[in-house]
Amino acid sequence: FSFAPRAPKLREKVMLTANEQTKAIPRILPSSILGLSGRVAGFLGVTLMSNFLGCTSQAPPPKMPDPKVFVANPIEKEFVEKLEFTGNLRATETVQLRARVSGYLEKIHFKDGDDVKKDQLLFTIEQEPFEVALALAKAAHEKAEANLKLAKAEMDRTEPLVARGALSAQERDLKSADMALATADVNSALASIRQAELNLSYTEVRAPISGRIGRHLVDEGNLVESQMTNLTTIENFSPIFAYFGVSESDMQLI
Repeated sequence: FSFAPRAPKLREKVMLTANEQTKAIPRILPSSILGLSGRVAGFLGVTLMSNFLGCTSQAPPPKMPDPKVFVANPIEKEFVEKLEFTGNLRATETVQLRARVSGYLEKIHFKDGDDVKKDQLLFTIEQEPFEVALALAKAAHEKAEANLKLAKAEMDRTEPLVARGALSAQERDLKSADMALATADVNSALASIRQAELNLSYTEVRAPISGRIGRHLVDEGNLVESQMTNLTTIENFSPIFAYFGVSESDMQLI
């Protein structure tokens, strides 16, 4: 530390006594110690500030590794652009089987989900009432045939009598009408027989197409109604249809 301004006074008091030197020391030491403590405090403050700034500074980021670069040789080939769509698959043939005659369902001849062939027997409806109807139709036909034979016989007997004048022409016309009515009755009886045979055949429900059959919708013992009761469904998946929804913009690319 420098005390240059007070140097002349020190030289003047060199010859002081020991008692006087002791009294002069307190006037010199406080200012010297004060100057020294100020400098030390400033040095300590700078040191603490530098240490604080050094602690709060962030560490430099770690060095990132070099990226990996993959190299491949180009390949030349023909590229075909393709479009992908979501489609729905549907059977080419679908048939809902319905009863064609009314009656009680007597037997089911398949298992749900089976593959069936065309004309395969699937259901049997009670046949006895239709067998009775067929028998009645045949009996009516026999009766009509007998009436027709009688009408023909009477017509044959009438013709000679009319020729001899024993019977009038009116009687001949009546016999001719009777024979025509008998003929019509025969034809009607034949049609009734055919209808009864068809109804009897309808009691056996057969597969109209080949394909996969669904579940049966009516259990055995239930009454089914003609043209109303849906029995099951058959679908043919060979071949099969695929339906796609394509937008207008995609259609231009096709």
